[in-house]
Amino acid sequence: LNILEEDGEDIPFILVCEAFREDSAVDAMKRGVQDYMIKGNLKRLVPAVRRELQDVATRNECIEDEERIYHDMHYNFVSDLPNRTLFCEQMKKAMLTSRRSREPLAVLIIKLDQFQLVNNALGSIRGDNLLKQVGLRLQKSMDTADTVAHFGGTIFATLLPEAEVEDAIRTAKRLIAAMGSPFITENLPISLTGNVGSSRFTEHGS
Repeated sequence: LNILEEDGEDIPFILVCEAFREDSAVDAMKRGVQDYMIKGNLKRLVPAVRRELQDVATRNECIEDEERIYHDMHYNFVSDLPNRTLFCEQMKKAMLTSRRSREPLAVLIIKLDQFQLVNNALGSIRGDNLLKQVGLRLQKSMDTADTVAHFGGTIFATLLPEAEVEDAIRTAKRLIAAMGSPFITENLPISLTGNVGSSRFTEHGS
């Protein structure tokens, strides 16, 4: 039971003994034992195992549902990048860290130009595919510690902790350069351009 607790495994633990004192049984249940029974009376064992395994399956389903709900709330459904909600949460934490450490913090916002023309010409499904490619390319152009978020539509963003002005400008140029070569959707080369805006905390306020 100690090993299971240390490993964080959700595995039912049923205690089978020759005899039980009531205080021992209560202590065992407090420690996490799901059930206990006497060796001479094992009629309940199989039903208990089935019940506990079903409970584990139900708990796992709940965990998966919670993870799915969290993902849907915090990640863009097109690009699967962090969305505006998650980005703002990360930014608030980064601002607190920046305020304490007195290190600079930069935010870059990337907006694609005239993307509606692409949607009008190719349709929203191909447009979504292009946005996914843009997100991946922007992400690859960043350092591993930096996260690219997709606010929705044609707007992306990234946080740059400890970034001086020159660092922010250099990163902005790198993001623009990342979109320099055409994107391919269904064998069609599509050229995209964009603009990058930058602000720094606390220089430009909160």
